[in-house]
Amino acid sequence: MRLVEWTLITVLLFSCPSYAITPTVGDGARVRGIVSDLEGGVLTDASLEVEGDGGSFRAQTDHSGKYIVELPAGTYRMRATRPGFYESLRPPFTLKKNANVEFDFALMVGASIDKVYIGSDALPVPPSSEVDQYNNEELNSIRVDGLNPWVGFGKREIIESTVRYSGPVRGTNALPVIFMYDLETVRASMITYFPGRAAFKGNGNVEWSDGGTTRHGSEVQIEFLGGHLRIKLTN
Repeated sequence: MRLVEWTLITVLLFSCPSYAITPTVGDGARVRGIVSDLEGGVLTDASLEVEGDGGSFRAQTDHSGKYIVELPAGTYRMRATRPGFYESLRPPFTLKKNANVEFDFALMVGASIDKVYIGSDALPVPPSSEVDQYNNEELNSIRVDGLNPWVGFGKREIIESTVRYSGPVRGTNALPVIFMYDLETVRASMITYFPGRAAFKGNGNVEWSDGGTTRHGSEVQIEFLGGHLRIKLTN
């Protein structure tokens, strides 16, 4: 169960490009979005693969980088791929009947034979390392509604009783840390995890999406309390 609240001072709201679609397969759901590179250029002919309760589904982006996947309600995981780019994964999320959800993917340029190590098979990242691609950590100690949060990061530091994540660095560009749980996505310059409280704090250029609407701020607090997810965004 999810309890979401936000506090915005000097409010700035931003909605991702979207188009209205009504699911046509019984009480099924649709996932849609745009696949782009890190500079925002849309990627045509990118492949989307979704696997989960209702089976396996495939789609490709059109000339404007958009995709649509129609599938039954259930729990799924998803990935976007394109030759010449690292793959990008969406960890498990749950779709309710008639849901219309938007997930955008930004792919990082890389050799076509390279793989992004992401998820439970991720390569260990030394606490002091700087890497130029994403590694994801699934936090198995937190489980709500059958799902675990994930953090995508480039650098991870353990400081006393906290874990501090920062994003990959490519040249002079620092990419954001990415927190993902169910339909929620939070991007920030830095995210600190407090294991003892099952809580997170994100700072700097915060972007929060719930699978439909995107909001921006300077700080976000994420807490799992008594089976509820609470997100508080401030600016």
